[in-house]
Amino acid sequence: TRLHAVLLALTDGVMQRIPLVRGVYDMAKKLTELFAQRDESQVKSMSPVWLHFGGVGGAAVLGLLSTPEPVRMGEVDYLAVLVPTAPVPVGGGLLYVPADWVVPADVGVDGLTSIYVSMGITSAQHIGAKK
Repeated sequence: TRLHAVLLALTDGVMQRIPLVRGVYDMAKKLTELFAQRDESQVKSMSPVWLHFGGVGGAAVLGLLSTPEPVRMGEVDYLAVLVPTAPVPVGGGLLYVPADWVVPADVGVDGLTSIYVSMGITSAQHIGAKK
């Protein structure tokens, strides 16, 4: 355990000295810490979803449903979907979209993270290869 702490501190120190790498390293570290939390209730409530702009058949974006509880605005139920940015999926935008635009995605949080970090290169591994 002491060696682990020393190696972690050494790695952090080196990464923080490289200007271009520092930002990417910090975001990746925050993402890792989020998913490694002991209290998994926050992470378990988040699930990968397809967000179909204009409804199913429209442009599809892979995102994380922050909570399955809808928010009512006017006559429409909206869901909060976090749409990450590539290649560092910690940032992004929180969009409130009509509930019927949101469909569960069978990729898992690890798959979603892999797709965004690889900027889409690993899509076929997690979503399915073109037939």
